[in-house]
Amino acid sequence: MLPDVLAVSPDRLADGTLADVWAQIQRTAGCTHPIRLAGHVDQADKLTGELRRVFDSAGLPDGTILVPCGNRRATVCPSCSYLYAGDTWQIVHAGLSGGLDLPETVAHHPGLFVTVTAPSFGPVHSRRSNHGPAQVCSPREGRCPHRRPRGCRLVHTDDDPRLGARICLDCADSSGLVTWNRFAPRLWKRTVDLTLPAPGVPARHHRHRPPPAAPHQLHQSRRSPSPRRDPLPRRAAPGRRHHRPR
Repeated sequence: MLPDVLAVSPDRLADGTLADVWAQIQRTAGCTHPIRLAGHVDQADKLTGELRRVFDSAGLPDGTILVPCGNRRATVCPSCSYLYAGDTWQIVHAGLSGGLDLPETVAHHPGLFVTVTAPSFGPVHSRRSNHGPAQVCSPREGRCPHRRPRGCRLVHTDDDPRLGARICLDCADSSGLVTWNRFAPRLWKRTVDLTLPAPGVPARHHRHRPPPAAPHQLHQSRRSPSPRRDPLPRRAAPGRRHHRPR
C-alpha cells in the first residue's frame, strides 16, 4: 500500500477497515465515481429449501460494496474509460484480424464495423467540434413546455461536468430510456439475425454499459465467410459513401 494512502487514511487505520477499503478500490481499478450498493444475497438449497445467506454488505466498510461506474469518458472516470477503450480494441481487433478463438485468415475477408446509435430521449449538453473550433452546445430557440430554454448557447469545455446531462430533466423521456436499455440487447440480436443470417460468419459484439442516464450503444464487427471477388462500386448513390475495406 502506498505511503500517501496511509497518510490520508487515519480514520480507516484507527477502525481497522483500511485493508478492506483498499481491496475494494483495487477491485474497481480505482474507479473515480464507484456505485455504492447495499444488500445481501441468499441461496436456497434445492433439496431442503433451506435459505443460506452467502453475502451481506453489512459486513463491509460503510455497509456498501463498490461497483465500477462504467463511464467511457476520461474526464469523468479515467480508469473505466481506459478499460472500455481496451475492451473495445480487443473485440474489434479479434473480429477483423483474428485472435482469441478466430483464425487469422479472417483478415483477408471484407469486413464491416457497425455502430447503432440509440434514439434520442431528450436534448443533452454536448460539445461539437467536427475537427474544428468548438460550436455552440445546442442552438435551439425558444422555451420548452416547462418554461426552460430548449437549447444551450454555451461552448462547453472538454471537462465540463454538464456534458451528457439533460438540458431539461422534465422533458427527458426517462421511462423510454429505461425501456430501451432493458430491451436493446434483444433488439440488436434480432436485427443481426435477420440482416446477416449467413452461418459461419465471424462476428464480435460489444454492448457499452453506460451510466444510468445514458442509452446503450451497440457495436458489431463482422467479416464475410469468404474473400470478396466482385469489385466494389466506384460511384456511390447520393447521400451514401462506400469505403473499400482494408
